[in-house]
Order: sequence, then structure tokens, then C-alpha cells
Amino acid sequence: MKRKRKPPVIVEVNGGVVTNVWNCKNWVVLDWDNLLGDRADTKEEWSKLSDEVQRIVQREYPEDFAAIQKHIREAAMSKRKQQKFLVVSYDDDQQQWFWDYVAAQTGEAAAALVCKRRPDVIAADAASLPQALVIVRDLKRRSTTQITEHFRWDTSSRRKP
Repeated sequence: MKRKRKPPVIVEVNGGVVTNVWNCKNWVVLDWDNLLGDRADTKEEWSKLSDEVQRIVQREYPEDFAAIQKHIREAAMSKRKQQKFLVVSYDDDQQQWFWDYVAAQTGEAAAALVCKRRPDVIAADAASLPQALVIVRDLKRRSTTQITEHFRWDTSSRRKP
């Protein structure tokens, strides 16, 4: 004879305090701080809950369910918008160059972040990963003679107005 599976008990926790208990045998801790807290990885916490508990949350807590789904979507979008940048900056006082790897949404934001974190730099420029790969590819395919000739041409006095 097959046993009928009983629904899980849901223990609600808010700010570390148990605020509600559902059912009585198979229990699950539903910690709203872990699901919707400022530092929560909502997607990871949500995926830890069984399908059954997820359906109960969706049915019994429609506003919280909507907030959970919104957190998951926003986290996915913010991660998608982040790009990798190589930021080169110069500190005039120390006469030192810095090469930093930065994750940001734009090159301008990456350069601004470096300038903020390194307040003594006088300038910063960012290259996205695709831009850096093009630079590397071009450098790799050119001979040293081509590089020398191109540099001479770019820096010759004939080119200056």
C-alpha cells in the first residue's frame, strides 16, 4: 500500500523570529530574509525549495512570490549588463601606471570606478574585453617591422598640424 505524501510544514522566519508554522510533520524553513533580504541570492534560495513549497508560496503569498520573481529577474539582468574591462590609469605623483580588471556596465563607469578607488590617478581609460581581444589580435598578426613603421608614421612631425 502506497503512503499518501503529506504536504510539508512551512516555518516562516522574519528577522530571525518564527512568525508562522504550517502543517506539522515534514517541515521547511521559509526564511524571508534569505529570500528577499538586501544581500540575498534569491535565485539560489528559491531553487533550494521543493516544487511543492514553491507552489504553496505562489498560492498563499502572491505578493511575496511576485517580489521573489522580480528579484530573480533583476539579478539576472544586472549580471547580464556587467561587462569586463581592462582599465589603464596613471598616477602622476607616483609616476606609476596601473592596469585594473573591472566589471561595470560601461567603459565610462569602469574608468570612473578606478578613478574613485585610486583618487591620485590623473586619467583612466577602459577597454572592454572584445576591444582588448581586437588589440591583442592586431598586435599578434603584425610583424615588428610593420609595428615600427606604423609607430613612426603616427608620431612623425609631418602628421602634426
